[in-house]
Amino acid sequence: MKIEIELQNHPDTYLNQFDAVDEYIKQNTLKVDKTDFLGVTVAEVPLIKETLKNTGVKIQPKSTYRKYHVSCRKTKSGIYKFKVWIA
Repeated sequence: MKIEIELQNHPDTYLNQFDAVDEYIKQNTLKVDKTDFLGVTVAEVPLIKETLKNTGVKIQPKSTYRKYHVSCRKTKSGIYKFKVWIA
């Protein structure tokens, strides 16, 4: 799984923004069973829930009092793109 994160240009809050994306992934990941052609379960594939276009989910990381909006989109090539901004 590939992830791309677009952060705001505030050097003091980079770690907090990463923590917000980490919290979002922990809260919104589903495990889906992948089966082969015989119907036997081969592996569990994690799927991250996407947000609607131009919207985000408000997340407060444990490392700070500040809240962030996190938006998640999946591209056709399978890359999850996250965008983070201050709430």
